[in-house]
Amino acid sequence: MQSQTLEKIISHTILIAMNILASLQAIDVELLTFIRETFVLHASWFSTFILLVSDSEPILFALFLVVLWMYGWNERDNGPKHVALDLFWHVMGAFTLYWIINHLLPVRPRPEAFTSLPPLIAHFPDNSFPSGHAMFFGASWWALYKLWQWKRVTYTFFFLWCVTVFSRVIAGIHYPGDIIVGFLLGWMIVHILISLPHGKRYRTYAQDTIIQLVKKVGL
Repeated sequence: MQSQTLEKIISHTILIAMNILASLQAIDVELLTFIRETFVLHASWFSTFILLVSDSEPILFALFLVVLWMYGWNERDNGPKHVALDLFWHVMGAFTLYWIINHLLPVRPRPEAFTSLPPLIAHFPDNSFPSGHAMFFGASWWALYKLWQWKRVTYTFFFLWCVTVFSRVIAGIHYPGDIIVGFLLGWMIVHILISLPHGKRYRTYAQDTIIQLVKKVGL
């Protein structure tokens, strides 16, 4: 009798969860459709613009880290180098989580598999949830906010990243829910990494080791 009751509870819980997921999927489709109909411009240059903007995020951040490192090298100051490496470690932590979810725990395919909306830019038909760019957004922005003293740079990147992830929804390669959850996951993993006991001491030791090794090649 108890086993039958437990089975009913489990079946009922699974049914409720499936209904919730179906409802969230429907809301995501409606939001995606609204955004596409509202913001897409039918101009020859628009797709190229979206392509450039939607993939600019990791490139700009990588350039920022290189500039930060070279500034420390030019000024003979290891401080900026430490910051660059610190930012890199935390963002790579978020990327590792994204890789695990994307390759080992695929949740749902790209929007074109469920909707009649064609993507504006070509993309691999891989996992859509969560958005890797949004995870990068949440991770890099929070790492900058916690580890970098110049808040104007942080707010500038926040604005640029917002444009990037929104453009990926406009492009039709992500649902709004992919962006929201991806951002939260990226923020969460960096927040956890920064909060680890003795984490700063271990990171500093690793960074000092790398800086000394790189100095041997003149950088």
